[in-house]
Amino acid sequence: MGSFSCLIEKMYLCTKINLLCGRFQRRESSPNMSKIKILLCGGILWICLAPVLRAQEEKWNELEKERNYINAQIQKGEYLLNELKINANRLATHINNEEFQHWEKYFYTFNPRAENNLPILKAVIIKTERNGMSNYKEYMFDNDGNCMYHSESLQNYKVALDEKTRFYMDKESPVRWFKNDSDITFDSEKPYKIVAKIVETANALKAKFLKQLSD
Repeated sequence: MGSFSCLIEKMYLCTKINLLCGRFQRRESSPNMSKIKILLCGGILWICLAPVLRAQEEKWNELEKERNYINAQIQKGEYLLNELKINANRLATHINNEEFQHWEKYFYTFNPRAENNLPILKAVIIKTERNGMSNYKEYMFDNDGNCMYHSESLQNYKVALDEKTRFYMDKESPVRWFKNDSDITFDSEKPYKIVAKIVETANALKAKFLKQLSD
């Protein structure tokens, strides 16, 4: 079950529960009835959401398994690799006398059984270093070309800054969001907006990769 359908189901169930609780509120009730109402609503909510949360956990486990597989393939050198590097020898007099280096790595494979024999992009890793700042990004793709994982690490060696965020996605919907290993709750539209930007960037990187091969 995709996370977007999980969200719709949550909204529908919560709406029905709110309507049920509203009926209690319209009645004149004693303190004991209020406690019963809270317990009843909480119990109904848990019973309704438990299958949804379980399905979301299963999807995350599936994505994490695929991420680990892609990482293992990269480490073993099983993928083809295209690499772009700017200021490869790390000259400090690059632009505006900055210490600067930027590189992009595109990991891909082919499906020998596919009729079109098009490359399958599996991961893009990007790193930019500038004056003590390091920005490291990963984009990973499923076999249908959908971005399923994104991470970004930001380090500043001058002020001991070390931040990392990780997003797991089912097509274009967020499944799980971590910030410095803390699990972030989806309590607003923010993760959906972030994922939309991630997918937009990932699609641009895919287009750039395919253009490199066609030139």
